[in-house]
Amino acid sequence: MPKSKEAQAKFMDELRTKIRETYKDGTSKVAGVDYTVKFDISVSIDKEKTADNLKADENIMTVDNDKAKGRAHVGGEDKKINQDVVEDSDDALTNIHEIGHMLGLTDRYSDYQKGGDKKTCYSITHNGYKDDVLGSRTANLNQSHYDQIVKETVFKIGQGQKHLSLEFRQIL
Repeated sequence: MPKSKEAQAKFMDELRTKIRETYKDGTSKVAGVDYTVKFDISVSIDKEKTADNLKADENIMTVDNDKAKGRAHVGGEDKKINQDVVEDSDDALTNIHEIGHMLGLTDRYSDYQKGGDKKTCYSITHNGYKDDVLGSRTANLNQSHYDQIVKETVFKIGQGQKHLSLEFRQIL
């Protein structure tokens, strides 16, 4: 993360632009039903926010100033919390990629190490994801991600409704 307030503001503007370019509203047809996917993503710098004080619908991205710790990733001890740790970088695409994980999307590439040497690691993009933010260094979103979001949402709604009395259930 840039150190000066001016550089931080510029970085955040660029990040917001990349978010709008990448996570555009879209559609998905699952099991013969048409769905609309709408993204409502906001980002801000909040040095007081920690994984311990997040609300249920919040995520946190922590900037790691120690580059020796490795690559960016999304994780967290509590599966309800998406905590993202990225290297101290002005690279908006890395952040956009990690935001995809916060949305529940999965990587669309595989990492390989040449001869077991961790220093010579390279990635191979999965078929069909050459121009996808979870598969390469582009700010595009493949249709399969919209489908994944809808399928998981429909599944979760169905799981929640299983426990309702019949008169309160909605037909999906």
